[in-house]
Amino acid sequence: MKTLTPPKLFLQNTSCTEVRRVFFEKQESFGYGVFALRDIEQSELIEEATYFITGFVEQDDEESKNLKTFCWPVKCNCESCKKNPDAPKQLVASTGNTMLYNHNEEPNAIISMLRDQRIMKIYASKEIKKDEQIFLNYGPYYNAWTKQPH
Repeated sequence: MKTLTPPKLFLQNTSCTEVRRVFFEKQESFGYGVFALRDIEQSELIEEATYFITGFVEQDDEESKNLKTFCWPVKCNCESCKKNPDAPKQLVASTGNTMLYNHNEEPNAIISMLRDQRIMKIYASKEIKKDEQIFLNYGPYYNAWTKQPH
């Protein structure tokens, strides 16, 4: 029987074991959520994940509204969009557990987008205790589309 060798990407990625700071679990009130496996210090990196551009932009159409449930709006870094602050944001989909963090007005984590590398990093904004749920603030327009008249 032949043994398969993992691609070099996995062999060189020592952060795989280091990033095991969280687990996800289904909750009655929020669906799935992300929780701390151990105490996490303020400013500590919780998770790092790649993202990809979906090809959709943030708009008021039905398709965009549905995608916003699972995607993050990210400002484009092109010169045209830099000059136009009202330009629609690109909708990006992330990998890892990043889709499972729930929203809270008083989050215990923040997200940092590294657009040139297509990486998002989640950091603790305050100390997080073992088994505590980790929350992000999705922004002022979170769920605004659900409050629109149909």
